[in-house]
Amino acid sequence: MAKLIYGTIKFIRFSNMNDVYETVGLLTAGNYSRLKIEQNQLSGAWGKEGRILVYSNAHKFLPPVSTRFTAGKGSILHRVNCNDFILDLVLNHGFQVIPVTNTGKTADVFPPSYNTGLSLVPSNYQADFIRGFHK
Repeated sequence: MAKLIYGTIKFIRFSNMNDVYETVGLLTAGNYSRLKIEQNQLSGAWGKEGRILVYSNAHKFLPPVSTRFTAGKGSILHRVNCNDFILDLVLNHGFQVIPVTNTGKTADVFPPSYNTGLSLVPSNYQADFIRGFHK
């Protein structure tokens, strides 16, 4: 179930459910970003990290996400770290985790199809999902 606040340290804090579902729609389209889970604890860090990697059009992201941008590198403009939000996308919005390598250090998180994603959104928020998807 979607919620307004994600995370325990650096929160993604939505003002309303409309913004949550617009963001889910934007991430489902996958036009400007990719999602990853990095197993950083395998290299000595405190734990795994779910990330939104933004490659273009950062202005399309709503403030609850864009105010959490940290520096990217290479072709990545920005990134947002939030395990809780990535987990919600997987558990409740049809996103799928696919390991990238045999070592299991990184996994891509792929969005569902438009129809699958839309079917998982409560009817009173479907217009928000559609707006985000078509940004």
